[in-house]
Amino acid sequence: MDDPEDYEVGYKKPPKHSQFKPGESGRSRARKQILQGDGKIPRTLNEVVRQVARKTVRVKEGDSVRDGDIPTLIVERFLKNALSSNNPRMIKAALDLLSDAEAFGERPMTHDELVRTLTREDINEIDEIRGLLAPYYNCEDPSSDEADK
Repeated sequence: MDDPEDYEVGYKKPPKHSQFKPGESGRSRARKQILQGDGKIPRTLNEVVRQVARKTVRVKEGDSVRDGDIPTLIVERFLKNALSSNNPRMIKAALDLLSDAEAFGERPMTHDELVRTLTREDINEIDEIRGLLAPYYNCEDPSSDEADK
């Protein structure tokens, strides 16, 4: 069967000269992958979203047209719709968005938020300071403590 003359051409048996070579794709004229502006092919949905979000688009507002990046335009439209809406859920969502972005100014952390930020080293330092200050809280004279030692 190694001799090309002995090879029978027919159904599901293409001629040897037109068969795929080892390591060759079945689609020799495959669609070329389209490179994006930065020359990289997006690999994940998050990369595609970030790539699209960086683009600037034109938006018509009334009689005027202006350019803006997509995230800014989306937030602006969302907040405008929330303002003109009588929907309490939409207004609450807008307030939550603004609050999370600290748009009302920086607020002090709550006790729970502060505790969640503490590291083990911070807690050890606090315990040391508490130990040093304990005699003052008990109305004891710290100098008498040192005299006993």
